[in-house]
Amino acid sequence: MKRNNLFIQSIGWGLLILLVLSPVLLSARPVRGHGDIVTINENFSDFDKLEISHSFDVIINYSKAYSVTVKVDKNLTDYLVLEKRGKTLKIGLKDGFSYRNVHLEAEITMPDIQRLGLSGASVATIAGFGFSHPFDMNLSGASKVIGKIQTGDLDLQLSGASKVKLNGRGHDLKIRASGASTVKMDNFHVNDAGLSLSGSSNCRVNIGGHLNINASGSSTIEYCGSGEIGSIETSGSSRIQRL
Repeated sequence: MKRNNLFIQSIGWGLLILLVLSPVLLSARPVRGHGDIVTINENFSDFDKLEISHSFDVIINYSKAYSVTVKVDKNLTDYLVLEKRGKTLKIGLKDGFSYRNVHLEAEITMPDIQRLGLSGASVATIAGFGFSHPFDMNLSGASKVIGKIQTGDLDLQLSGASKVKLNGRGHDLKIRASGASTVKMDNFHVNDAGLSLSGSSNCRVNIGGHLNINASGSSTIEYCGSGEIGSIETSGSSRIQRL
């Protein structure tokens, strides 16, 4: 009797969850790009943080002047999210739709950048910046950043098979990576670095000070430079080696 009651309760909870989620699932209407590309220029200024989503391909360059240019399929203009909130510029698409065969491209110039957030398989190329303040990057959903930059302390968070490949120089480095994320920064020189990796993440860094590691799963850490290993905590089949 108890088993029957548990079975009935499980079915009841399953139906309830389905009822809650079904409006969301049904609302994801497909939207296809028609191939007629339009260019949109916005006169935004006074922003130093970027939030990019929905598979946008973005070029971010240093300049004393602000500029924002977006190229999308003409029939996507009603779905485009292009707005500035406080010091944050947001570029993406409206949620609740399934976008297919779309052209999503943006080019941004700005005099300074404090934070870069990428989600939904977005790609960013960054170049020309040189500053001494901290810089944060947060990547999720198989997003990717490549480029060259000089910064102060650099804080990277990656999840869901995201990738970072950077050249340049920074002060101290902190990396938190999960899933199957990849970090290639053997041409990015830093002082101390702290790595926290899980899943099957791979990380390559160039250090001049101490490297502190917390790794689990089947993560791989490779390091080069004049620095040395500080503290190590590993589990699973994680691997650490000097290049």
